[in-house]
Amino acid sequence: MVAPHIRLSQSAEYRENYIVQENKLWCRFCNVEIDHERKNSVDKHIKTLKHLNNKNKNNSNLLIQRTLPSFENTLNEREKINKEIVEAFTYADIPLEKIEKLKPFLLNHCKNAGLITGANQLREKYLPLSYEIALQKLKNDVINKIICLTIDETTDRCGRHAVNILFSFDNKTKLAKTEFLSNVNASSISQF
Repeated sequence: MVAPHIRLSQSAEYRENYIVQENKLWCRFCNVEIDHERKNSVDKHIKTLKHLNNKNKNNSNLLIQRTLPSFENTLNEREKINKEIVEAFTYADIPLEKIEKLKPFLLNHCKNAGLITGANQLREKYLPLSYEIALQKLKNDVINKIICLTIDETTDRCGRHAVNILFSFDNKTKLAKTEFLSNVNASSISQF
């Protein structure tokens, strides 16, 4: 009488196809118990069509499972790159449409430039996200700080009246809002 763990140790092919649980020999792929006492039964099962199909199906699932984490990494990398592109372009006051003209250069000289999406998607998906992140950061910076509000009226080069609301904290000045008014006087500014 041969113990299942001894039968398993007799061949690398057995170790690849079978496991021992509760002192019984089980097929990894078919999930059936195999008569471990008879070597002929162990050998025959490996050659059955059912076993070969289950083994091939399981191997293809393993390949898919190995690629899913890399796919998720690619998606995360794409999100990160596109967020950073939008932040860099908005910080430098570069219109997002310019990315289309830069793409050939980036594709030739940057490793992950193929992950950068088009200007429309950057504007529709990533610009609002970047705005929300910047707004939340600004809110966190302003919490429990003394703020100075300034309302400034000026005219642009077309002669329109522009009213700017600025706020300052920690020696930083930020533009909060700009609005164009038809006429500017004390009452219109106070209602602003």
